[in-house]
Amino acid sequence: MMGDSKQNARHAEGGVIFYVDFHGTAWQYFRIWFVNTLLTIITLGVYSAWAKVRNKRYFYGCTRIAGVNFEYHARPLEILAARAVVLAVIVGGVVWAGQDAIRNAYWTLILGLFLPWALVRGLSFNARNSSWSGARLSFVRGYFSLYLIFAPLLFFYAASAAQVSFGGIVPEQQLVSAAASATLLLVIALPVMLRYFHRYKAGRHRIGELRFYLHPVSIFSYYGAVLWPLIWGTLILGGPIVLIVLVAGVASAADPANRESAALFTGLVIVLLGLFFFLVIQTALFRLFWGNLRASNGARFVCNVELWAFARLQFVNFLAVMLSAGLLHPWAKVRKTRYLTENMHLVAPMGAMEELKESRGKSDSALGEEMDAVEGFDFDIALV
Repeated sequence: MMGDSKQNARHAEGGVIFYVDFHGTAWQYFRIWFVNTLLTIITLGVYSAWAKVRNKRYFYGCTRIAGVNFEYHARPLEILAARAVVLAVIVGGVVWAGQDAIRNAYWTLILGLFLPWALVRGLSFNARNSSWSGARLSFVRGYFSLYLIFAPLLFFYAASAAQVSFGGIVPEQQLVSAAASATLLLVIALPVMLRYFHRYKAGRHRIGELRFYLHPVSIFSYYGAVLWPLIWGTLILGGPIVLIVLVAGVASAADPANRESAALFTGLVIVLLGLFFFLVIQTALFRLFWGNLRASNGARFVCNVELWAFARLQFVNFLAVMLSAGLLHPWAKVRKTRYLTENMHLVAPMGAMEELKESRGKSDSALGEEMDAVEGFDFDIALV
């Protein structure tokens, strides 16, 4: 496929294959990223909104489907205003709540209601400011649906915060209770929440007059995506982790001065191994979403991203960025983007892409009507 990716499209049984192409380079992006980072530091973070727009415009402009690139239209001042709101809510809430148990409970409730609302705004903002071939994306907001999807997570968050705020049990018991609740949430509720969130996110996106939806995926596929990496991680890494702990214990017993170093090394190894299997879960969810994304005109995405290969790529990227004190971030991001574009393509019926190009501008007026005073929330959740 990599050799064919230089072509815009080719005919195949059932339609036309349109390849995704990324023509950016690490050196080009490094220059943009370096200036952005420098100005963000000098301005104490204020320039980060402009940096966000410059970064996205570069990657959108370098990514093409059927030979046509994407465009990003956001205005930095919108993003800056929204970030100021988020900062004010979080900092103001922490200061207001202080050490008071009752206020902390109220603050927990406010934050639990605010974050899903901000997520919807972020999805809407990113869609409205993205376009392909002049056709704008849009996102149909639905707050109540999202609150229902994340209700188990919000309940767990509120219950944990109330337990900490009002006390009643010793810290060791709090830790055990929180770990048990988190495990229960992960095993039972998280795959269900992610499945419905994927359907919610896909089904509310539009481009021009084209609608998207998620092909029905079994709930067992989501349980497999979340739980199998955890099971494999436990089986494969359980022995090495126990060995590391034993070696660290022997080293500490031989020389108490080495105790802190041994504990630090053990913790670091466990965190890195945990990160790798989190990336495996993230990759599995990515494949479920993009591999089942469909459009109302019969188009569908094909995702050939390999589970372990992409997880390893992201893990190596993380280590490279950390060991280089961030200087290899542009290389890592371009490397990740190029891998994804080389392993994804679009299959559409004959003439479908031409019809989409001709539909541009038909829904722009509706998009403009839903703009509010502050519409710069630009974040999403990492699990697709």
